[in-house]
Amino acid sequence: PNIQVMAEISDSSAKLAHGLKFRQSLDRSEGMLFDFKKEALHPMWMKNTRIPLDLIFIDSSGEIVDIKKGIPLSEFKLYPERLSRYVLEVNRGFCAELGINVGDKVSL
Repeated sequence: PNIQVMAEISDSSAKLAHGLKFRQSLDRSEGMLFDFKKEALHPMWMKNTRIPLDLIFIDSSGEIVDIKKGIPLSEFKLYPERLSRYVLEVNRGFCAELGINVGDKVSL
């Protein structure tokens, strides 16, 4: 299926550090795309993030390499199973509801 997400781009050091912190909500088809510029095992955490999220780890070719469930306000670091360049944060349950899985392709 063709699923579209209107994503804010987080691609500077300040934006990468801030992410979705302190926000109260996120619309169903909105998200935030983190671009780390290179592939690595980029950890993500939810410090000061109140919204339950799905974290979709995507490699440079656009393949989803992992999906993690972020726990609001947690400082526990979530690492992908494989190298990724991007992380797309969307509301928790978005992936399950729309059948988004590891191995699916994303166009950015």
